[in-house]
Amino acid sequence: TIDPLSEITRFSLEKKIGSSGTFNEIAQPLSVNGSVTLTDDKADIKLQNFYRLSAINNCNNPVQVSNLSSNLVLLLNRNGNDLTLSWNSYKDWMGIISSYRLFINTGKGFEEKVVLPPTDTIFTLGYKDIMYEVSGNEVCFYISASETSNPHGITGQSHSSGICTVPAEVITVPNIFTPNSGTVNSLFKPVLSFTPFDYLLVITDKQGKVLFESRDYSKTWDGTQNGKALSQGVYLWFLKVTTPSGKSISKTGTVTTVNNR
Repeated sequence: TIDPLSEITRFSLEKKIGSSGTFNEIAQPLSVNGSVTLTDDKADIKLQNFYRLSAINNCNNPVQVSNLSSNLVLLLNRNGNDLTLSWNSYKDWMGIISSYRLFINTGKGFEEKVVLPPTDTIFTLGYKDIMYEVSGNEVCFYISASETSNPHGITGQSHSSGICTVPAEVITVPNIFTPNSGTVNSLFKPVLSFTPFDYLLVITDKQGKVLFESRDYSKTWDGTQNGKALSQGVYLWFLKVTTPSGKSISKTGTVTTVNNR
Protein backbone atom coordinates (compact mmCIF):
# COMPACT_ATOMS: atom_id res chain seq x y z
CA THR A 1 0.00 0.00 0.00
CA ILE A 2 1.05 3.61 -0.49
CA ASP A 3 1.16 6.07 2.41
CA PRO A 4 -1.23 8.93 1.51
CA LEU A 5 1.17 11.37 3.19
CA SER A 6 4.06 10.14 1.06
CA GLU A 7 4.97 11.72 -2.25
CA ILE A 8 5.00 8.21 -3.78
CA THR A 9 1.80 7.64 -5.73
CA ARG A 10 2.55 4.43 -7.61
CA PHE A 11 5.17 1.84 -8.56
CA SER A 12 6.54 1.20 -12.02
CA LEU A 13 8.04 -2.14 -13.03
CA GLU A 14 10.52 -1.59 -15.84
CA LYS A 15 12.34 -4.01 -18.11
CA LYS A 16 15.13 -3.91 -20.62
CA ILE A 17 16.40 -6.71 -22.84
CA GLY A 18 20.15 -7.20 -22.73
CA SER A 19 22.70 -5.08 -20.91
CA SER A 20 22.65 -2.33 -23.57
CA GLY A 21 18.88 -2.00 -23.85
CA THR A 22 16.62 0.79 -22.56
CA PHE A 23 14.28 0.40 -19.60
CA ASN A 24 10.58 0.59 -20.44
CA GLU A 25 7.60 0.32 -18.13
CA ILE A 26 5.76 -2.99 -18.43
CA ALA A 27 3.37 -2.73 -15.46
CA GLN A 28 2.20 -0.60 -12.54
CA PRO A 29 1.95 -3.25 -9.82
CA LEU A 30 0.29 -2.71 -6.46
CA SER A 31 2.10 -3.26 -3.18
CA VAL A 32 0.49 -5.94 -1.00
CA ASN A 33 1.73 -6.22 2.59
CA GLY A 34 4.88 -4.35 1.63
CA SER A 35 5.80 -6.53 -1.33
CA VAL A 36 5.25 -6.42 -5.07
CA THR A 37 4.77 -9.58 -7.14
CA LEU A 38 4.31 -9.75 -10.89
CA THR A 39 4.81 -12.38 -13.58
CA ASP A 40 6.19 -11.27 -16.94
CA ASP A 41 4.42 -13.74 -19.21
CA LYS A 42 5.61 -11.94 -22.35
CA ALA A 43 9.33 -12.30 -21.65
CA ASP A 44 11.54 -14.15 -24.10
CA ILE A 45 13.17 -16.62 -21.71
CA LYS A 46 15.95 -17.29 -24.21
CA LEU A 47 17.22 -13.74 -23.68
CA GLN A 48 18.57 -12.04 -20.56
CA ASN A 49 15.95 -9.64 -19.23
CA PHE A 50 16.75 -6.98 -16.62
CA TYR A 51 14.11 -5.63 -14.24
CA ARG A 52 13.87 -2.82 -11.73
CA LEU A 53 11.11 -1.30 -9.63
CA SER A 54 10.76 2.47 -9.43
CA ALA A 55 8.74 4.45 -6.88
CA ILE A 56 7.00 7.31 -8.73
CA ASN A 57 5.94 10.58 -7.08
CA ASN A 58 2.96 12.81 -7.83
CA CYS A 59 5.04 14.65 -10.43
CA ASN A 60 5.51 11.35 -12.27
CA ASN A 61 9.21 11.24 -11.46
CA PRO A 62 11.07 8.30 -9.88
CA VAL A 63 12.14 9.07 -6.32
CA GLN A 64 13.68 5.68 -5.60
CA VAL A 65 14.85 2.82 -7.81
CA SER A 66 15.43 -0.76 -6.71
CA ASN A 67 18.43 -2.94 -7.43
CA LEU A 68 18.47 -4.75 -10.78
CA SER A 69 17.22 -8.28 -11.20
CA SER A 70 17.73 -10.59 -14.15
CA ASN A 71 16.78 -14.08 -15.23
CA LEU A 72 19.17 -16.97 -15.76
CA VAL A 73 19.59 -18.07 -19.38
CA LEU A 74 20.93 -21.59 -19.88
CA LEU A 75 22.58 -22.51 -23.19
CA LEU A 76 23.62 -25.95 -24.43
CA ASN A 77 26.26 -26.80 -27.00
CA ARG A 78 26.81 -30.34 -28.20
CA ASN A 79 30.25 -31.30 -29.50
CA GLY A 80 30.48 -34.99 -30.29
CA ASN A 81 29.75 -36.82 -27.03
CA ASP A 82 30.29 -33.74 -24.86
CA LEU A 83 27.41 -31.56 -23.65
CA THR A 84 28.58 -28.08 -22.62
CA LEU A 85 26.16 -26.00 -20.54
CA SER A 86 26.75 -22.28 -20.00
CA TRP A 87 24.76 -19.54 -18.28
CA ASN A 88 24.99 -15.89 -17.27
CA SER A 89 25.87 -14.92 -13.71
CA TYR A 90 22.74 -14.10 -11.74
CA LYS A 91 22.23 -10.39 -11.07
CA ASP A 92 21.62 -8.73 -8.63
CA TRP A 93 20.77 -9.86 -5.11
CA MET A 94 21.73 -7.83 -2.06
CA GLY A 95 23.45 -10.97 -0.80
CA ILE A 96 25.90 -13.15 -2.70
CA ILE A 97 25.48 -16.30 -4.76
CA SER A 98 26.35 -19.33 -2.64
CA SER A 99 26.24 -21.89 -5.46
CA TYR A 100 24.74 -22.99 -8.73
CA ARG A 101 22.96 -26.34 -8.89
CA LEU A 102 22.51 -28.25 -12.12
CA PHE A 103 19.40 -30.42 -12.51
CA ILE A 104 18.94 -33.09 -15.17
CA ASN A 105 15.97 -35.08 -16.41
CA THR A 106 16.90 -38.26 -18.29
CA GLY A 107 13.31 -39.47 -18.45
CA LYS A 108 12.30 -39.94 -14.81
CA GLY A 109 11.97 -36.34 -13.64
CA PHE A 110 14.49 -33.68 -12.67
CA GLU A 111 17.22 -34.65 -10.21
CA GLU A 112 20.14 -32.62 -8.90
CA LYS A 113 23.29 -33.63 -10.79
CA VAL A 114 26.03 -31.41 -9.39
CA VAL A 115 26.59 -28.38 -7.13
CA LEU A 116 28.94 -25.80 -8.64
CA PRO A 117 30.82 -22.88 -7.04
CA PRO A 118 29.44 -19.35 -7.59
CA THR A 119 32.35 -18.45 -9.89
CA ASP A 120 31.41 -21.14 -12.43
CA THR A 121 29.18 -20.34 -15.40
CA ILE A 122 30.10 -23.31 -17.60
CA PHE A 123 29.98 -27.07 -17.12
CA THR A 124 30.84 -29.89 -19.53
CA LEU A 125 29.19 -33.26 -19.15
CA GLY A 126 30.31 -36.34 -21.07
CA TYR A 127 27.33 -38.13 -22.58
CA LYS A 128 28.92 -41.42 -21.53
CA ASP A 129 28.39 -40.32 -17.91
CA ILE A 130 24.60 -40.32 -18.29
CA MET A 131 23.85 -42.56 -21.28
CA TYR A 132 22.75 -45.54 -19.20
CA GLU A 133 20.37 -43.32 -17.23
CA VAL A 134 18.51 -42.16 -20.36
CA SER A 135 15.01 -43.62 -20.57
CA GLY A 136 13.16 -40.82 -22.38
CA ASN A 137 13.32 -39.38 -25.88
CA GLU A 138 15.16 -36.26 -24.70
CA VAL A 139 17.52 -35.10 -21.96
CA CYS A 140 16.67 -31.79 -20.24
CA PHE A 141 18.57 -29.45 -17.92
CA TYR A 142 18.03 -26.36 -15.81
CA ILE A 143 20.30 -24.36 -13.51
CA SER A 144 19.41 -22.90 -10.12
CA ALA A 145 21.17 -20.07 -8.26
CA SER A 146 21.03 -19.76 -4.46
CA GLU A 147 21.62 -16.62 -2.38
CA THR A 148 23.31 -16.25 0.98
CA SER A 149 24.40 -13.42 3.32
CA ASN A 150 21.44 -11.20 2.46
CA PRO A 151 21.33 -8.35 5.04
CA HIS A 152 17.55 -8.77 5.35
CA GLY A 153 17.77 -12.52 6.01
CA ILE A 154 16.24 -13.41 2.64
CA THR A 155 17.41 -16.58 0.89
CA GLY A 156 16.74 -16.02 -2.79
CA GLN A 157 16.38 -18.70 -5.45
CA SER A 158 16.44 -18.25 -9.20
CA HIS A 159 15.87 -20.98 -11.79
CA SER A 160 16.66 -20.85 -15.46
CA SER A 161 14.27 -22.10 -18.08
CA GLY A 162 14.78 -25.69 -19.16
CA ILE A 163 16.79 -26.68 -22.21
CA CYS A 164 16.68 -30.10 -23.89
CA THR A 165 18.61 -32.18 -26.38
CA VAL A 166 17.77 -35.40 -28.17
CA PRO A 167 20.09 -38.10 -26.82
CA ALA A 168 22.49 -39.78 -29.21
CA GLU A 169 21.25 -43.23 -30.15
CA VAL A 170 24.53 -44.85 -31.08
CA ILE A 171 25.22 -48.58 -31.35
CA THR A 172 28.79 -49.85 -31.52
CA VAL A 173 29.52 -53.56 -31.96
CA PRO A 174 33.06 -54.95 -31.60
CA ASN A 175 34.31 -57.25 -34.37
CA ILE A 176 36.88 -59.24 -32.39
CA PHE A 177 37.40 -60.43 -28.82
CA THR A 178 39.53 -62.87 -26.85
CA PRO A 179 37.44 -65.24 -24.69
CA ASN A 180 38.78 -66.30 -21.30
CA SER A 181 41.72 -63.89 -21.54
CA GLY A 182 40.98 -62.09 -18.30
CA THR A 183 41.16 -58.72 -20.08
CA VAL A 184 38.53 -56.08 -20.84
CA ASN A 185 38.28 -57.65 -24.30
CA SER A 186 37.32 -61.11 -23.01
CA LEU A 187 33.55 -60.65 -23.40
CA PHE A 188 31.35 -59.71 -26.35
CA LYS A 189 28.56 -57.19 -26.02
CA PRO A 190 27.16 -54.39 -28.20
CA VAL A 191 27.78 -50.97 -26.67
CA LEU A 192 24.68 -48.75 -26.59
CA SER A 193 24.58 -45.05 -25.79
CA PHE A 194 21.11 -45.49 -24.26
CA THR A 195 18.98 -47.89 -22.26
CA PRO A 196 16.85 -49.82 -24.78
CA PHE A 197 13.15 -50.43 -24.28
CA ASP A 198 13.47 -53.80 -26.03
CA TYR A 199 16.60 -55.78 -26.77
CA LEU A 200 17.49 -59.03 -28.52
CA LEU A 201 20.98 -60.36 -29.23
CA VAL A 202 21.50 -63.70 -30.99
CA ILE A 203 24.87 -65.35 -31.74
CA THR A 204 25.04 -68.23 -34.24
CA ASP A 205 27.68 -70.24 -36.02
CA LYS A 206 28.01 -70.19 -39.82
CA GLN A 207 25.43 -72.98 -40.12
CA GLY A 208 22.85 -70.92 -38.22
CA LYS A 209 22.99 -72.86 -34.96
CA VAL A 210 22.10 -70.59 -32.04
CA LEU A 211 24.96 -70.41 -29.53
CA PHE A 212 23.78 -67.51 -27.38
CA GLU A 213 20.58 -65.51 -27.04
CA SER A 214 19.63 -62.75 -24.60
CA ARG A 215 16.93 -60.14 -24.13
CA ASP A 216 18.88 -58.51 -21.30
CA TYR A 217 21.22 -55.82 -22.65
CA SER A 218 23.49 -56.18 -19.60
CA LYS A 219 24.33 -59.80 -20.48
CA THR A 220 27.56 -60.61 -22.33
CA TRP A 221 28.73 -63.56 -24.42
CA ASP A 222 31.92 -65.24 -23.24
CA GLY A 223 32.55 -67.31 -26.38
CA THR A 224 31.05 -70.50 -24.98
CA GLN A 225 27.96 -72.62 -25.50
CA ASN A 226 26.41 -74.17 -22.41
CA GLY A 227 29.66 -73.51 -20.56
CA LYS A 228 31.89 -75.22 -23.14
CA ALA A 229 34.52 -73.16 -24.96
CA LEU A 230 34.04 -72.87 -28.70
CA SER A 231 36.82 -73.04 -31.24
CA GLN A 232 38.48 -69.92 -32.55
CA GLY A 233 36.67 -68.55 -35.58
CA VAL A 234 34.08 -66.22 -37.06
CA TYR A 235 30.54 -66.10 -35.64
CA LEU A 236 27.42 -64.27 -36.72
CA TRP A 237 25.38 -61.92 -34.57
CA PHE A 238 21.92 -60.39 -34.90
CA LEU A 239 20.84 -57.40 -32.81
CA LYS A 240 17.42 -55.78 -32.54
CA VAL A 241 16.69 -52.89 -30.18
CA THR A 242 13.98 -50.31 -29.55
CA THR A 243 15.49 -46.94 -28.60
CA PRO A 244 14.04 -44.46 -26.05
CA SER A 245 12.67 -42.41 -28.96
CA GLY A 246 10.71 -45.47 -30.14
CA LYS A 247 12.91 -46.26 -33.13
CA SER A 248 13.39 -49.96 -33.97
CA ILE A 249 16.92 -50.78 -35.13
CA SER A 250 18.12 -54.14 -36.46
CA LYS A 251 21.75 -54.92 -37.22
CA THR A 252 23.74 -57.97 -38.27
CA GLY A 253 27.45 -58.65 -38.46
CA THR A 254 30.29 -60.99 -37.59
CA VAL A 255 32.65 -61.25 -34.65
CA THR A 256 35.94 -63.12 -34.60
CA THR A 257 37.09 -64.98 -31.50
CA VAL A 258 40.83 -65.27 -30.90
CA ASN A 259 41.93 -67.92 -28.44
CA ASN A 260 44.18 -66.78 -25.62
CA ARG A 261 47.56 -68.51 -25.79
